[in-house]
Amino acid sequence: MRQLAPFALSALLFAGCQGDPATPAYWEKQLTNAQKPKDRVKVVEELKASGKMSEAFLPMLAKKVESEKAPEVKAAIVKLLSAEKGDAAFDAILAALDLSNTEPAANALNKEIALALARSGSKRAIPTLRKLLKAKDPYVRIAAIEGLGALKATEVVPELSEIATGEGEENFISKKAIIALGEVADPAAVPALTKMMFQERKGVSFYAESSFALFQVGPKAAEAMLPIMDGKDAELLAWARAKNRAEWALFAKAAQVASDFQDERAEKILLSKLGYENIMLDAKLGVRRFAAQALGRLRSKAAVKPLSGMLDEDEANTRKDYAEALVKIGNPEALGALVKCAAKGPWDAREACVLAVGALGTPKASADLQKLVKGEAALTRAECKDNPDYKGCNAPDALVKQHEAFIAAQEKPLAAAGECGTDAGCWEKKLDDADALVRTRASLELGRSGKASAAAALMKRLREENLEARNGYAQALYWLTDDAAGLAEAKKALPDLEKQLADEAGKTQFVKVNEELRRLRVKLKRS
Repeated sequence: MRQLAPFALSALLFAGCQGDPATPAYWEKQLTNAQKPKDRVKVVEELKASGKMSEAFLPMLAKKVESEKAPEVKAAIVKLLSAEKGDAAFDAILAALDLSNTEPAANALNKEIALALARSGSKRAIPTLRKLLKAKDPYVRIAAIEGLGALKATEVVPELSEIATGEGEENFISKKAIIALGEVADPAAVPALTKMMFQERKGVSFYAESSFALFQVGPKAAEAMLPIMDGKDAELLAWARAKNRAEWALFAKAAQVASDFQDERAEKILLSKLGYENIMLDAKLGVRRFAAQALGRLRSKAAVKPLSGMLDEDEANTRKDYAEALVKIGNPEALGALVKCAAKGPWDAREACVLAVGALGTPKASADLQKLVKGEAALTRAECKDNPDYKGCNAPDALVKQHEAFIAAQEKPLAAAGECGTDAGCWEKKLDDADALVRTRASLELGRSGKASAAAALMKRLREENLEARNGYAQALYWLTDDAAGLAEAKKALPDLEKQLADEAGKTQFVKVNEELRRLRVKLKRS
């Protein structure tokens, strides 16, 4: 005999039951008649699937959840109740809590309760979630931590800070606490978040989560970075020495956070860090690079001269940061130094300066590009002779052509600069140009223009596939939203940004650039 499919069997059983499925009495009877916990769970799931659930069912479910002994049945009822609003559903969920039982089924129940309380959005949930922070099961604790963050429970900042910084905590639990502190966004969390920026446990860094959480906290966090950058936070320095943390890392990472805020008070300190010295090359360049990045975002005019004089650095990533900073500042006085930089050193170092010439120059720089093209063959061949294992040096003729094409491609943004000059309306049209280099330059020109309406145009294009162009849009929006009119324009598209971040979550190609968009979202929502 062939067996009936499960859904057909369920339909037959349903049809054979007496009573009205739209009434609580019907489902109460089904729960009462179900002898095994798994059967009662099935009844609850069928009620959920039936679409009959309403406020009228709450008294019956509250009674059942209180009398029920099996944690798995209680968990199923809690899931059902979590979709309901109001005090009756909330109280029934609370009644299911079982802190004394540490069996797996009870832990699963308490996790569901924590999730349901968080979804309720009610501040009444905070005391219970606070108790669940002490649960032995890690998943119950995570649910409680996330719930308290979602509810912005400022009263639990001390407990969350202790979890974040606790040496005995699992790394993922500490990271969840850091993220929750960012959601709460209370200045009282700044000391803990600051320490966790520099903490490492078994090779695991907490910098990404902590720096983002500090940005969520806002201006009070920005203020805390200034003495760290200047080496005047005695308490943090003592902590770092006790933990064997490098002091230079404190300066560098604090500069990065200051650049996230684009805090102009940091400019003087950052300028001094361009000359930072350390016997360790990584330390010296690390501080200088972070300082340069921050000064670029600040569009520091005072940084143009020192950065222009630092472009002979052979380390490629360092020179790239200097060149990009000069592009963001946007002062054409740096152009001569960038042209010289593009003709000196290994290609990995020269490449960023070539790109910067196209991003900052006018059509007059076309002659410089042509000279660079003519001189590239000799530079590339010499480099391959010195370093035959360099990528592409097994086919030097092809490598020369590749480099020459890259240099020549900078003609397009130069031509766009000749066409648009300082006309923001013209640059806005260039956001639709087929060339990504032109789109990138257009975004930065618009960001420096201060034209509020450009914020709306940039927000519409944040799904740009080219990562450099998208980075340019994000930076330009940071600048434009410092002004009230630009902020108002950008905020109109906040729902679209929220959806984009949700759609692109987990897509590895966008992880780094979308960190900037996440910060932009925080800035728009905070304002």
